[in-house]
Amino acid sequence: MLLSHHFQVILLSCLSLHCSALAIAGKPNQVIKPYKRELLQDIVTWDEHSLFVHGERVLFYSGEFHPFRLPVPSLWLDVFLKIKALGYSGVSFYTDWALLEGKPGDFSAQGIFALEPFFDAAQKAGIYLLARPGPYINAEVSGGGYPGWLQRIPGLLRTTDPTYLNATDNYARSINQIIAKAQITNGGPVILVQPENEYFQADPGIDFPNPSYFGYVEDQIRSAGIVVPLLSNDAYPHGYFAPGSPAAVDIYGHDGYPLGFDCANPYTWPDGDLPTYYGTLHKEQSPSTPYSITEFQGGSFDPWGGLGFTQCAELLNEQFERVFYKNDYSFGVTIFNVYMIYGGTNWGNLGHPGGYTSYDYGAVISEERLVSREKYSEAKLEANFLQASPAYLTAIPQNNTYANEIFTWKKYASKTVLVVYGGPNEGHELALVNCGRARLLEGSGVKIGHRNGATILNFQTSSERRIVMLDRNLYVYVLDRNDAYNYWVIDLPSNAVSGNYTNTMVDTVAPIVKAGYLLRTVEVSGHTMALTGDINATTAIEVIGGAPSPLSTLTFNGESLQFEQDGRTGAVTATVQYVKPTYSIPDLSTVGWKYLDSLPEIGSTYDDSAWTTASLTYSNNTARNLTTPTSLYASDYGYNTGNLIYR
Repeated sequence: MLLSHHFQVILLSCLSLHCSALAIAGKPNQVIKPYKRELLQDIVTWDEHSLFVHGERVLFYSGEFHPFRLPVPSLWLDVFLKIKALGYSGVSFYTDWALLEGKPGDFSAQGIFALEPFFDAAQKAGIYLLARPGPYINAEVSGGGYPGWLQRIPGLLRTTDPTYLNATDNYARSINQIIAKAQITNGGPVILVQPENEYFQADPGIDFPNPSYFGYVEDQIRSAGIVVPLLSNDAYPHGYFAPGSPAAVDIYGHDGYPLGFDCANPYTWPDGDLPTYYGTLHKEQSPSTPYSITEFQGGSFDPWGGLGFTQCAELLNEQFERVFYKNDYSFGVTIFNVYMIYGGTNWGNLGHPGGYTSYDYGAVISEERLVSREKYSEAKLEANFLQASPAYLTAIPQNNTYANEIFTWKKYASKTVLVVYGGPNEGHELALVNCGRARLLEGSGVKIGHRNGATILNFQTSSERRIVMLDRNLYVYVLDRNDAYNYWVIDLPSNAVSGNYTNTMVDTVAPIVKAGYLLRTVEVSGHTMALTGDINATTAIEVIGGAPSPLSTLTFNGESLQFEQDGRTGAVTATVQYVKPTYSIPDLSTVGWKYLDSLPEIGSTYDDSAWTTASLTYSNNTARNLTTPTSLYASDYGYNTGNLIYR
């Protein structure tokens, strides 16, 4: 398979539609090249093309989601299912040191900060995890995740200064042991771990890049029992710590934020910001590992005084995804993490001073966990195509410019279904080889021709759906993009080895369902099909492939639906009725209100005798020396966050 720099496809073979899943199979030792070091485990492996999990190639298509920005464990599964419904196979997450070790030596990951429910929810949804424990994480959190008490040690941060390294040891040991228990080698969802974060620059006079420091962080991870591959995230593709260099990671990765963070100008894409050089740099810097973009722009933060995340979502909208994500695919990226996929909320004093309470980020899933932004639907179209195209994982990048967009294809016992789509006012031509005769079953405006042994379908994009049937029981659904947004491919619960994780050997028979706002899960048992999802209006359900034949029972969220099944195609149609929820708003004028003085400190009779006296004549603040007789830096006295009052 060849990749163009516009990532577009024009020619399909019916034989490949029946057989291309074999591109990922075979014995791993026939396709995985020897490593330069001894493997610590044999479940997650890699070559220059992609990851392997249990010997099968995996596209790690991921989104960033921070559990501390949604501190309600019962809601984590909801977000994971919405990510899984996109066609994504993974999630990347940070852990925030400041929240877990608020006092030196007192590490606690309990209650809402416990990670075990997060791991359980990911596993139930079938999502692989990339763990990113820092210790520095940035993430637009206060102090980049550093606890405030770190300001009272004299050591230079992110260096080999012993006082700094010793300060990190308890957190690193504790959090990495938790992550180690959740590795896939122990039956959990964690398949990758990232040491440090965006370690790409230092102040003048600091030894950088310092393999001794970076190696120390890696040793902290390994000594805690983590054996899965280590992946880096260079803030820019410098090639730091790529395989072959001192303190190298297993797999080199970098970040990319090509449009920056100017949400005030959402309709401006600066000239020259499309990164066309990624592929060349990867070949130069890390040709032995899969091409990995550990963070790619999925939205933007918004500063105080900003115009709001609605504009950020517009700047990084579905058009941005079509251009910039597909540009990344053209380089053959197979470890791809979108930052953020769900932003959430900066609770309390979690966020950095330049931001505010919301961390919506203009992501595909909004802060209130809605999936109504068009960029969610576009992301779903793109990810599903890649997941349905196993040959992509070993494809050779090329400079081609022809077009036809594919959503998915699946092969069932009695038929094969291919779904293609186009944008408004587009003309398309699709060539199918070895597929025999074609006839139009539904719609109009598709010209069918033959050339050099290929069947040619020529059509203009239309709101009218067209269905073309070819020999070998191949059904081609021709949609416009807006209609394609309503279609879903949800993995079936898989085998004992893969669990619910994306398994391209099994997913070739996953049902294709038209279901409106959101489809969460699909299960097939015998002659019963059970769907779960969300609707925001009365919704027509259509299963165009993958329904049992004959189907005896169809349910949606546990309720039985009346349905019809086409005797020829096996397609199933039904309707889910929307019932508008009812609720009552209390009369607040009848409530007895009380108040509390929140600022008694300004009173003339207030007693401040128990307050800490600002009497220190020195400070460990290495960024700004004292300019007052005694230190007025609150952190020198152990007050690290929140609103502070001096008297």
